[in-house]
Amino acid sequence: MALSMYQAAAQKAPSDVQAQMRYADALARSGKIQLAQRWLQRAMQTSPNSADLQRASALVDIVGGNAASALPKLDQMLASYPADAAILTDKGVALDLLGRHAEAQDQYRRALATAPNDISVRNNLALSLMLSGQGRNAQEVLEPVANDDDAPARVKVNMGIVYAANGDVGRAQAIAQDQIDQQALMMLAKRVNEGGTSAPTTLNQPRQAR
Repeated sequence: MALSMYQAAAQKAPSDVQAQMRYADALARSGKIQLAQRWLQRAMQTSPNSADLQRASALVDIVGGNAASALPKLDQMLASYPADAAILTDKGVALDLLGRHAEAQDQYRRALATAPNDISVRNNLALSLMLSGQGRNAQEVLEPVANDDDAPARVKVNMGIVYAANGDVGRAQAIAQDQIDQQALMMLAKRVNEGGTSAPTTLNQPRQAR
């Protein structure tokens, strides 16, 4: 029903970029990656200069497990918006998914230079550092924001994983106790130390690229 509603809205307003993105996002989240890309390509014919649609296409690639295809799209956007924190973060996610963690961390740090208070960027940088065996550095990056009362649940869970992976079980359980089962928390920490955790993601509703 939700897909049908998004589709109707997108069809009714073909020049409404946000409506096209919402439908493509819904398709991608439903596993209909190819259909989402086709819809975005059609939308770009109507709005060829839309940075939002270009970024959405890259995000669909990432969601669909095709990070390699996302990179040239993101690089093309960065040529026009070199300091855009959202695009830099997207590129970092794609690089992490490809196992290129050092390059990913460079993108996150560039994003933080532009948006130093962006929790999502710090979260992804910390996860990338964990993936590359830099648990202490991950803790230093995430700790300043994870202990805030209004920190998102996912950030608190990730902080718990970092603490646990660094051997601080007490602090891990304290910060993540209301967010995740303790056994699951310790299992995730073990996987991080073994290098088996999947890469971070920021694939929420596409933000405007400016």
